[in-house]
Amino acid sequence: LLSIFSDIILLPYSSASYKFRTSGIFVEAITMGKIALTTPSTWMAYELEKYDLKELIINWDNLNLIQKLEEIYLNKYIREKIKFMTNDYCKFHNIANFAKILKSSI
Repeated sequence: LLSIFSDIILLPYSSASYKFRTSGIFVEAITMGKIALTTPSTWMAYELEKYDLKELIINWDNLNLIQKLEEIYLNKYIREKIKFMTNDYCKFHNIANFAKILKSSI
């Protein structure tokens, strides 16, 4: 489980491996309202783009990575967009909805 004390979750996943694969850690981070940073050309990046959070798709080789992390952490606009995404994710990623989807496929 993710720590309740973490504000930013770093997910430097391989683009080749995660282009179409999902990440439970990413979903957990978003449902907890965490800022999840990920690699371009991944499923997680696609999800962030749907919520206009392209700034969380980062280049891990950036020499100014620490400065970038600080800017993201302090950005109130990003936090507002994360709250919106969290709300949507919690509506979909829950036991009741999972059971509903399973039941409808029977």
